Amino acid sequence: MPFYASILLMLGLVTAGAGYLQSGSSNERIALGSDKDEPRTQADASSIKKFKINYLVVYCLVVGADWVQGPHIYSLYHDEYGIDIHTIAWLFVIGFMSAGLTAPYVGLMADRYGRKAMCLLFTIAYGLACVTKMFPSIPILAAGRLLAGAATSILFSVFESWLVSSAKSRSFTDGELGELLGRAALCNGLVATASGVFSDAAVTLTGSYRTPFVASGILLIIGGALIRSNWSENYGGGDTAVRSERPPLTAAVAILLKSPPLLAIAGAMCAFESSMYFFVFSWVPELMDAASPGDAALPLGLIFSSFMVAMMIGSLSYNYLLSKRQLIQLALPDSPMSATTELDDLKKEATTSSQHIEQTEEQRYVNEPASVVDFHGKLCAGLLLVAAISLLGSTQFSGTKGKFCCFLIFEGVVGMYYPVLGSLRSPHCYEYP
Repeated sequence: MPFYASILLMLGLVTAGAGYLQSGSSNERIALGSDKDEPRTQADASSIKKFKINYLVVYCLVVGADWVQGPHIYSLYHDEYGIDIHTIAWLFVIGFMSAGLTAPYVGLMADRYGRKAMCLLFTIAYGLACVTKMFPSIPILAAGRLLAGAATSILFSVFESWLVSSAKSRSFTDGELGELLGRAALCNGLVATASGVFSDAAVTLTGSYRTPFVASGILLIIGGALIRSNWSENYGGGDTAVRSERPPLTAAVAILLKSPPLLAIAGAMCAFESSMYFFVFSWVPELMDAASPGDAALPLGLIFSSFMVAMMIGSLSYNYLLSKRQLIQLALPDSPMSATTELDDLKKEATTSSQHIEQTEEQRYVNEPASVVDFHGKLCAGLLLVAAISLLGSTQFSGTKGKFCCFLIFEGVVGMYYPVLGSLRSPHCYEYP
């Protein structure tokens, strides 16, 4: 069996094993009584299940619209349109700069006009970006990258903010929210894997690299329709009137400087996501440059699918670690999760949203269960270290296989990164979407 197909098969088996371990930990946690701390009525349980399904279906559609383009953006520019690699690099930079510069405005617009409205705007902007891919014109493609960058900023911030705010209004526990974020990351990996296979098949069938972008537009239309019909609106809290008097970038900097926890989270995001975006652009040319002249063409579809399965393993590993942590706390008689009075106090505090919003940022973060913040903070630091080692390690290999294995480790870290950072950000979502 070819090397890359063997790796994909092996990763699939590891994913199945990780999923089995996670389900076993969940059943053990239920047996120990973690779900008995706050019993729900049948109607509440049914409503929460429907909420989870509605979110995950829409999330799969919108991330699918993003991932289905992934393997072939470079090929569309370079192979179909004949654009040189330096111009392609600038097109990618335009998209990344657009995402960064629009991020503060995205948060303020979500505050003022609503997160559901911003999610709908994402489907429109990203759909228009797909339309621009149909034209082999540098100015039109650059305009598409501007739209795609702004849309990506919405995708990776407002959707999660909508979820966290809606989940808190439904009295989700920290464990339930973390598990849902982990499932979203797992769905992200599943959809990305399927998108890579589908994208390759579509290109082979039609003979054009434009086809995946047409498919992306269709997914966005369906996702937008579901958001419009099934989602409720929610808004950011806090003193928006005061913040609106300042320029968005100035307001964002002021918020960060007032909150050491937010500043630390922002620093971790900048460090990790800058390397991640560089990886998005460079992995195809990096592997192609490392290939020997006599080697067969690299199976980019299989490689991309392997990356996505590695990301799934990362998200499953997060869920497994989270379940084990909860099991340990449930088994210890003096742990916060087993202390009923302390839990009651925390639940009362968490459900009193008006008091929650009135607290300062430092007070609210301190009032979060210390073990939750400590667990995710240490996990985030470890992920940054492993990501750095994997990318630095890839530079020590001259062949494609060594680089590929290092890239797999990095993608595994990406799978854990999103739910971990989501859990760290969740205490701040009432004021800072």
